[in-house]
Amino acid sequence: MPLHLAALQKPPNRYLPWNWPIINKAFAAVFIPIIFKIKVAKVGICKFTFGEDGFSRECKVGVKTIGWDEVSAVNSLSGCYLIHLRSGGALPVPYRVFSTEERQAFEGILTRVRA
Repeated sequence: MPLHLAALQKPPNRYLPWNWPIINKAFAAVFIPIIFKIKVAKVGICKFTFGEDGFSRECKVGVKTIGWDEVSAVNSLSGCYLIHLRSGGALPVPYRVFSTEERQAFEGILTRVRA
């Protein structure tokens, strides 16, 4: 659910087919893997580097560096961290890019910068 709609705290209208749980699950199972394959073909596999000042994402289209002051929130989902940016948008960072030690260090950084 989009964040601006979730902030209203209204339940989704279940009379609309795109709000049915079965449709949501089917979309996630069918279309998201296809979209991800297209993204990987275009952008490549990303390498993330995290530090006290911010983080960077390096892929075949270039390097993007983001400071922690540009981050509004970080959510821990079932398979990734979702980093919300103040400018809009979000960056998913899959758990698979972290070793156990790197993930603990990342969570420590999040605690210190209060993201």
